[in-house]
Amino acid sequence: MTKPEKINRVNSVLLAGGASRRFGVNKALAHLDGEPMIKSIAQTLAKIFDQYLLVTNTPQTYEFLNWPMTGDLFAGAGPLAGIHAALHYFKTPAIFVTGCDMPLLNEKLIRYLCNISGDWDVIMPHPLAGPEPLHAVYRRTALPVIEQALKQGERKINRVLLNLRVRTLDEDELLKVAADLSSFHNINYPADLATLPKKRKKHQTDLSLTEAQKLVINFTKTGRTETLSFSETLNRVAAESIRSKIPIPAFTHSTMDGFAVRTRDLGENISRQNPQKLEIIDEIAAGRTDLPILPSKKSIRIMTGGAIPPGADQVIPFEKCLEADHHILVRQTGRAGNHLRKTGATLKKGRVIIKKGELITPDHLAIMASSGVNQALLYQQPRVALLCTGSELVNPEMTLKTGQVVSSNRFLLTGLIQQENCLPIDLGIEIDKTQMIVKKIKNALNKNVQMILTTGGMGPGKFDLMAEVFTELKIEMIYQSINVKPGRTTMCGSLGQTIFFALPGPPPAVRILFTELVRPALRRILGHKKLWQESYRARLSEPLTIRKKGILNLKGGIMHREKTTILVRAAHGAEAINCIIAVPPHRCQVKAGEMVTVHPA
Repeated sequence: MTKPEKINRVNSVLLAGGASRRFGVNKALAHLDGEPMIKSIAQTLAKIFDQYLLVTNTPQTYEFLNWPMTGDLFAGAGPLAGIHAALHYFKTPAIFVTGCDMPLLNEKLIRYLCNISGDWDVIMPHPLAGPEPLHAVYRRTALPVIEQALKQGERKINRVLLNLRVRTLDEDELLKVAADLSSFHNINYPADLATLPKKRKKHQTDLSLTEAQKLVINFTKTGRTETLSFSETLNRVAAESIRSKIPIPAFTHSTMDGFAVRTRDLGENISRQNPQKLEIIDEIAAGRTDLPILPSKKSIRIMTGGAIPPGADQVIPFEKCLEADHHILVRQTGRAGNHLRKTGATLKKGRVIIKKGELITPDHLAIMASSGVNQALLYQQPRVALLCTGSELVNPEMTLKTGQVVSSNRFLLTGLIQQENCLPIDLGIEIDKTQMIVKKIKNALNKNVQMILTTGGMGPGKFDLMAEVFTELKIEMIYQSINVKPGRTTMCGSLGQTIFFALPGPPPAVRILFTELVRPALRRILGHKKLWQESYRARLSEPLTIRKKGILNLKGGIMHREKTTILVRAAHGAEAINCIIAVPPHRCQVKAGEMVTVHPA
């Protein structure tokens, strides 16, 4: 099913004004799902409309949105002035106006409003709770009336509406379009945000993989920071931009073996027939620190890397002059600066050498050491607890009995967590008893963990233990089931600053869901700028059959390169995968030779 085209005959307008007196601070910047509320609203509108505009008198506050902006033409006149400014800005027939405190916008309802025809100035919802002038369509025909009202000092939208042709939509009509009236829910107090997740819960089921990934990232906070010696920073992420403390090179030095001289001592008329004679008075090797001053009409022998002595401004290479009887004969003048590498030529003091969010590599260690950086502010390594549930699970050192299975997910997850440079905390194995699982998770929460991973307990009926655990612990649900295979039996939630992932039991599913959902969240906590590795296209070397059509299928794969072609196939049995093959919902069979999308594992 194709996505509907963006609306281009009506433009979207987001008003970011108001004093937010009841909220206490600028509510547009209050965090919802880990990001400013206005950002979530802006993203929704940008998906619906081809053109959009932010009306604000403090544009610097909202630069992060990267939206076009305009300000009020009538100062202090409230939302009415914002509507006027937007109508004045756009030349299109109509605008859809909403505020920065309505985070549950319903796309279907907005499209319905924009599609209403007729000789109207305003198209406005009017449910039983009252009119919604900040969730309405305003046509340019309303501009003269609004402008005249503002000039006369009018500030109330509802009074101005009395002089306009308004098409209202009552509650019955609205509910035929939308399942509820949550699109009009606005945030006035901090407590309104606390109750909002309950209103949003219907949006957290039957999600696509991409939607689930975005939700997880929105709920996941970047971790705390710590300062460490630069020698301890390898594979850590910089929590601030790191700048050089000293220049590289730290002093001007010679790039050739030769003689340090003064250019002014050489004159303009020297040649092979008329060379300049200079006495050699000293020698500077690389590493010498007690530098002599170079007097007039003298020279100093200098080696590559040697510091240029005071007074010298160029180096004459050995091969460009003649040496005899403690003197040199220079046959051409050269230029000041020849064969010198000046202080800071490679790196100036104060220059950024590692950007915030950048992973520190061995090359960075060398640069930090050379530029005088002896410590750095880094994001802490998150502590990740893992618990494998299932009465059938046993440790590998035990002799297996019929019906028992080795708990391999413990070792899989431990390795994957360590691979991301995080700190695993193994909670061991627990039988299929809700209260026993709850007890272990409570113990983990006391260990200051940033994430908890569980496997198993996601079966139907009486074996659906993790849903009971989430309820018992009052974990706020982020999503419950994803429209992807594997992923139908998986949940994610949050409790305070801790993120929970309830994964299914089969190790292949755990491996795939860790890569697609858990790893980006860990990278967020670690402070990485890049959360996902880029996908690429590869040629299938073997046919691939999918059992369930109509859903995105993810399969562990083996990828290798042959000359210039990237080949991939589904992993067989107990093979270690190095990629994930994404088979789109409309395909159940993919032939050898076809191109498929591949995610690095």
